[in-house]
Amino acid sequence: MKIRKINVVWLLCMMLILANCKTSPKTAIPLDELNELIRYGYFTLKESNEKGKYGPVIIFPERHNSRLIQAQIAWALEVLRERWGVNSIALEGMYQGEVLTASKLEYNTDAEKYAVLLALLERGEIKAPELAYLAKDAYVFGIENEEEYGFSIPDSADNAYLNYLVMSIQVDRGEQVETVRGQEAFEKLLSQNPWQLETYEMLNEGRSIIEILERLDELEKKVGTSRFLFSAQINDGFKQFKDFYRNAHQRSLTMAGSVLNALQNKNEPLAMIIGLNHTKEITEYFDEKGVSYYVLDPRGIYDTDIFSDLSNAGFIRKRDRMPLFENEQTVRFFMGEWNTRPVIDEEWFKKEESFGLLIERILDIVRSGKDPKSADQTAFYSNGLEIDRDTLDLSNPADIMFKAVNENGRELYVRAVANPQGKQFGSYKKALEEMIARLYEIDEKNLPLTERIKTFNGVIEAFNFGEYTVFVSPLSDVWNFNPNTL
Repeated sequence: MKIRKINVVWLLCMMLILANCKTSPKTAIPLDELNELIRYGYFTLKESNEKGKYGPVIIFPERHNSRLIQAQIAWALEVLRERWGVNSIALEGMYQGEVLTASKLEYNTDAEKYAVLLALLERGEIKAPELAYLAKDAYVFGIENEEEYGFSIPDSADNAYLNYLVMSIQVDRGEQVETVRGQEAFEKLLSQNPWQLETYEMLNEGRSIIEILERLDELEKKVGTSRFLFSAQINDGFKQFKDFYRNAHQRSLTMAGSVLNALQNKNEPLAMIIGLNHTKEITEYFDEKGVSYYVLDPRGIYDTDIFSDLSNAGFIRKRDRMPLFENEQTVRFFMGEWNTRPVIDEEWFKKEESFGLLIERILDIVRSGKDPKSADQTAFYSNGLEIDRDTLDLSNPADIMFKAVNENGRELYVRAVANPQGKQFGSYKKALEEMIARLYEIDEKNLPLTERIKTFNGVIEAFNFGEYTVFVSPLSDVWNFNPNTL
């Protein structure tokens, strides 16, 4: 009997140990150690909770149209992977049960791979988690409900909200407000009306969808019976606008619950990338469920209309999973047809990655001083794309020209010009730091070639590629203009 008692005690102890193992993080990341992510100035620690039994979860809120923020998050993901072995990423926009599994292009070296993928990140074609998957084999998994994520509203709902905002100004003033046209005039009107300005900023920069919904209720009450002056379409649009945010609130809870389920199955630190508005609901859910977390706001999270952001047209193409090139003929070079399906396993993206690989291999020939005739044939072919060697002009290492041809016979003229601001690839993390500096420093007074080239109305496209700026066009004119005159 005595032996049995000992065995029971031993069994209970083992059960407690096992239970504790299941809920204790495998890797702790103390707050003071996160200084490595903060001290560069790329991030601000917004809030944290270190007392949970699950996690921790390192939360990166983002603006979906910011190339700068994607570069910063990519850098942070590499620090987390390198320093603490964190290589799992929970991603808004992917569905529960989905895992990023796209096939990967074969590269001769890691340096070659990083040069190509970093150029695609800087251009905006891929985002930080896609880079982490392609470059560092990150485990990227979905946390959304497909039906909730697919909930959308027409543009007229946004217009309805703005109509309600202007009407609330009229109600407050007790007088008619003159019709405003243009963003500048609208912002001037808001600046004279503090409550409406606060409402506008809350919807653009808010961290809590519940607070946004409460403010929309207040807006509706403020407008009151004046809403009968609106058409049925505007009033229906405002209801749709509120429904959108109700759905967004449910998405927050769904995403937080998905991460908790992942931690209950495998309790280890992971990264989570979400839109800014979802932050408060997710952290409150984590507080309630005992999940440790750190919220790291990227520099630029509240900035608007900065030059490193995607243009409105570019963001729409990104949303629709289209290449970001503006010229239709250039897009057609990479796509057999218009394609709105996601993401990096799409054929057009594989073509763009292969195109980058060909550029990098030509640049490698230039750097090494090799005779192109003696170069390996893989330098000129990749995934249906071919460099026309009869057009290859390497006589000036600072100004390289060639023509690329796809399997359908379409042609793209390419020119790579040495960029004084660019640098040859040194290391993955260092290259990300240099990219962040470039994207952050772009302003109206100091535009790089990649921005000034837009004066050509999309006929010529440009992007940074290591120590070069690459110009592409369906027209041979790209070989003739003087980049220094831009």
